[in-house]
Amino acid sequence: MRPPSRALVLFGLLLAGCAAAGPGGGEPGTAGPPAEVAPAGEPDLLVLTVVEPISDLARNVLGDRGQVRSLVDEGDAHTFEPTPQDAVLLGRADLFLANGLGLNDAAVRLAEANLPEGAPIVTLAELTLDDDDVIALEVPHAHNGQTHAHAREPNPHVWMNVAYAIDYVGHIADALVSVDPDGEDVYRRNAADYTAQLAALDAAIAQATTTIPPANRTLVAYHDSWAYYAPRYGLEHVEAVQPSDYSEPSAADVRTIVDEINARGVPAVFGAREFPSDVLSTIAAETGATYIGDLSDDSFPGQPGDPEHSYIGMMVANARAITEGLGGDASALDAVDPAAP
Repeated sequence: MRPPSRALVLFGLLLAGCAAAGPGGGEPGTAGPPAEVAPAGEPDLLVLTVVEPISDLARNVLGDRGQVRSLVDEGDAHTFEPTPQDAVLLGRADLFLANGLGLNDAAVRLAEANLPEGAPIVTLAELTLDDDDVIALEVPHAHNGQTHAHAREPNPHVWMNVAYAIDYVGHIADALVSVDPDGEDVYRRNAADYTAQLAALDAAIAQATTTIPPANRTLVAYHDSWAYYAPRYGLEHVEAVQPSDYSEPSAADVRTIVDEINARGVPAVFGAREFPSDVLSTIAAETGATYIGDLSDDSFPGQPGDPEHSYIGMMVANARAITEGLGGDASALDAVDPAAP
């Protein structure tokens, strides 16, 4: 493990608050216990990330040549605030895997200040997408105390499209080779094996989605995580109900979405596990649509150690809920084993 080459810098960055993709006033996230020195004989490569799905992708490539830690707890990807422990951990890291596109910018700034010399920062979304592939989301623009027309910022939830997650895996393998050339054979083999699993997941989601009646293929979700998922799997994504600044929707916003659901005859609306809200249950009651409240973009089903507690497990659970909620047959997903080697 490389020793830090400069003093840890924290307090000024703490004032920066949480990420551009998240609210300024969320509860601080936690990053687990302070860094510990690895026992003698254990791999000491340390890879840090900014969101748990990226951590899981990286673990599948890294294997037993080190450890992966996320600075951000599951479910806190949009409300992260750095802690002194994060700076200590960064001072030991060999590689920092960021998403990019504005997700957890505070963590990236902290990494820039505290990583040892030569430890790279890799922004996976920006390596994966061309400019034309980036989907914009709208956020309210405040000026002189008034909220005006919406400004547009990049939507960072690229990993929700499994084909893009496969690209992430390739970039992760390249990054690991760059910091640990002796492990190249391991990283390339692990990446190939995991890519095969992800390709099977991608195909199963696509097969399940095709069973949704064409009239029902409109995805209305509370959080804005689904802009890359929907077009990959043949769904029309209606703009998320939740404003991107994480405030509650206005009465006018709710009325607009109620009218949209009624016009389309949407059978279900979907909430986010990370952002429980009564808004969608109110909308469902007004429209007669079923409310399904447990989709997720950065927290896994089950408990750590459970087979389904993984990126693949999360995506299977999401696809099953969406497919069945919209009237399709999710049995194609039964063949996907999150615990497969």
